Amino acid sequence: MNKFHRNSLLIDTNLLLLLLIGSFNPSLIRKNKITANQDFDEVDFNQVRNFAGNFQKLVTTPHILTEVSNHAEKIKGADHLKFIQQFIILIESDKTEEHSESSKLLAKTEAFVKFGLTDTAISHLANKNFFVLTVDFPLAGYLRKRGVNVINFNNVRQIPQADWTF
Repeated sequence: MNKFHRNSLLIDTNLLLLLLIGSFNPSLIRKNKITANQDFDEVDFNQVRNFAGNFQKLVTTPHILTEVSNHAEKIKGADHLKFIQQFIILIESDKTEEHSESSKLLAKTEAFVKFGLTDTAISHLANKNFFVLTVDFPLAGYLRKRGVNVINFNNVRQIPQADWTF
């Protein structure tokens, strides 16, 4: 992990949702369909937040942001507005970098058939030496085989934070 300190973290959709939801109402983590299906809880939120805090930049794509935006519709009432406010803060943050490749280019890659547009964009960007954090086991395996710096968050869950060396 030490070699990644101060570099950029590319974070997958479900974990970005966890960060956003937990940042304004951690009790919603267990109630939101996406985060609940991943069995995320407040401990996971704190781990992702602390893990991401070790990086200078948070990298994302328009595809990840679109998926996050689409999931926002599932959050109702006053929590919807709070989620959108957190989402705007993230998007506008100097710490967030949005990288884009054309869908036309991504559709021509071998990853597209296996993973679809969002994960193909992640795969493509991962070549730029970003550290990737995901809960997607097949994507993590694919990236690892290609020599990409990736970790499945389910593995991070098993490591005490005191053992993280940055």
